[in-house]
Amino acid sequence: MKKKKTALMPIIIITIFILAISSIYVGIMIFYNNHFLPNTYINSVEIGNMSVEDVNILFEDEVSNYTLIVTDLDGNKEYILSSDYSLTYLENNQIQEIKDAQNNAAWILSLFAPAEYQLTIESAYDTKQLTDRIHNMNIITNAQEKAPEDAYLQLDIENNLYTIVPEVIGSSLDVDAVLAEIHNAIAQQQTEIQLSDHTIYTEPAITANHPALVKEMESKNAILELTITHTFGTLKENERVLTGKEIVDWLTYDDDFNIVSVDSASVEYYVYTLARDFNTFGSSRPFRTSGGQDIIIKGGDYGWIIDQKSEAETLTALIMNLESTTREPAYEATAATHDGIDTGEPDIYVEIDLSRQYLWYYVNGAVKVETDIVSGMKDRSPTREGTFSVMWKEQKWRLRGETYDVVVDYFIPFYTDVGLHDANWQSTFGGNVYHYAGSYGCINTPLDKVKEIYEHIAPGTIVYTYYSASDGPQASE
Repeated sequence: MKKKKTALMPIIIITIFILAISSIYVGIMIFYNNHFLPNTYINSVEIGNMSVEDVNILFEDEVSNYTLIVTDLDGNKEYILSSDYSLTYLENNQIQEIKDAQNNAAWILSLFAPAEYQLTIESAYDTKQLTDRIHNMNIITNAQEKAPEDAYLQLDIENNLYTIVPEVIGSSLDVDAVLAEIHNAIAQQQTEIQLSDHTIYTEPAITANHPALVKEMESKNAILELTITHTFGTLKENERVLTGKEIVDWLTYDDDFNIVSVDSASVEYYVYTLARDFNTFGSSRPFRTSGGQDIIIKGGDYGWIIDQKSEAETLTALIMNLESTTREPAYEATAATHDGIDTGEPDIYVEIDLSRQYLWYYVNGAVKVETDIVSGMKDRSPTREGTFSVMWKEQKWRLRGETYDVVVDYFIPFYTDVGLHDANWQSTFGGNVYHYAGSYGCINTPLDKVKEIYEHIAPGTIVYTYYSASDGPQASE
């Protein structure tokens, strides 16, 4: 009998071990009747060994501590707390369903094979509170709507070249889209959203590669190359250069940016400035008298006069043809030079002192002829003061007026019908004869003297007339 008992002992021990293991295994199975198997995850959160109630408490805690971070275009962040809109957790029946569907008998296998579930965490909140909170976010209220900007031309002054400044894309925030995305983010328990994902971009009408803008740039750059130089004598400082930079604003174009017209007012004003700065007709000129006195002679009809109408027409044509050139302007009247005093040769001229009633004719700086004269009657038709030039000369010239009709042997006019001539009706010259027997403006000269002047003087010779005494007539017409 002892041998038989001894042989049964191993069997009894193994049986007891198996029963113990089985009891433990079954006990664990019973445990997982109310708990999730190991390695179980919902929304990446491990819930193994937790009861349904524990999981609900876990998600309730997550919901109560839930914060959504909203980031704007500039990286600024806004935090929306669950308390801002009364966010509360709603128990999800799917959690219970997941637990009920698990195979408790296979609990040991779960140690090696994780189970992952994705659920929408149910919650409830005050929609109005959330909407108000979103609308009052700083990153919403401070968001600046940016209008689109068309590409445009800009003058590069340093390089004298038009370039295209690129367009700017407009942008604004789609608040309705932000609202929808935040509602969705809360439902999905997302932790952050970017407002850049909800930016509305607005294209400008004209982009940098717009054909019309490119054509405009090419046309205007061609104009910038244009230079029209007006010269006045040989001095560089007297040049006036009109550049394309100034001209470009005078033009109108067709749809292909071909030049249609040049603004006439701008051209005329520019030519006027040339006349204003370079016309010398009738201007005041310094003069040293034969008596050694330095005076200013005013008036007269000698000097440069730009033909403004003709020059404006020529300038317009040059611009229309994009023709660069260097030119003298068109003139109505010319003088000897633009370099210095415009009377040219300073040593050949006629000087007439209307106060002293005396004339000097200088050749090569020396007096060639000098004589008493009789000028225009002081109180009726005084001789004009000013700078003039001999227009022409003629012998046996007939002078006619309302009260006279005579033929003179020599006539040397220097403005209109006024000039030097002989006057055989004058019995004497000089003194105060012009007070009572003066001419109608001409310079009555002894025959032998005017003959000598006539033989040597040439058209264009300067004639200066002036009153040296303060009581003389002043530049009467």
